[in-house]
Amino acid sequence: MVGPKNDEDDKDNKDSNEGRGMRYHAKQAITGPGTVEWVFGKKKTSLLATSALLVRVLIAKVENRDRLESILRNVPTRQDIAGWNCIGWVKEALQSLEADRKALGTGVTEWTRGQNQRNGILRLKEKRASFSNSRKL
Repeated sequence: MVGPKNDEDDKDNKDSNEGRGMRYHAKQAITGPGTVEWVFGKKKTSLLATSALLVRVLIAKVENRDRLESILRNVPTRQDIAGWNCIGWVKEALQSLEADRKALGTGVTEWTRGQNQRNGILRLKEKRASFSNSRKL
């Protein structure tokens, strides 16, 4: 998800209290009769929490959005690896962005640190009953 650091800073959406951003991801899509494949996805969307997007973790400042998008479009989807999923795509996307050193500015793209931060936020939200159901995450 790429969006403003604060929802109030969303210059493209001043008429709403809801921030907007761009979601880049790998998703499964029907590509033919009886064929489902992982494909790159891009969609302008709300930054509000959804059932699929529980938290946002700031990882870096985007310095060059066109370059970022080009890198993300070129992160491969791994049809031939059993168990591969969108999390694997995000991990590889972060590694590609870190290796590039031009699309992103100051930030933390190291997968383990980001994953630990995300998990900590999820545990805190779960303790505070911030999620509508209390299932273990």
